[in-house]
Amino acid sequence: TSSIILLFLERYQSTMSEALFETVTAKVKDSPPLPLSLDLKLKLYGFFKRSTVGTTEESGEKAPSMLNITAKQKYNAWVKCNEISKEDAMIEYVKLVAGIDCDLGKEAKALLEEYEKKD
Repeated sequence: TSSIILLFLERYQSTMSEALFETVTAKVKDSPPLPLSLDLKLKLYGFFKRSTVGTTEESGEKAPSMLNITAKQKYNAWVKCNEISKEDAMIEYVKLVAGIDCDLGKEAKALLEEYEKKD
């Protein structure tokens, strides 16, 4: 019985973090471009790819050529997220968005606080 309860709680937690992630990513897509640092953009990219595609190994995607600097930077940001879980990547993505000083960041912060209350 306790294993069933643990499984339920894991699923519930996962569903909550997925809902939070999906809500925030939809808001990001609908917002105008923000003047973010390259470092922040790459971190967001890495967490997003880990959350939506999985690890670089799971995807089977090969590292791009060193000559393609942008693609290589993005791939490296994704590789840095290989060791964290999908759920952790989703929450880290939301936390980064919540830290942006704009209306989108404020909305994400409010959603994150609501999620953490239910956690």
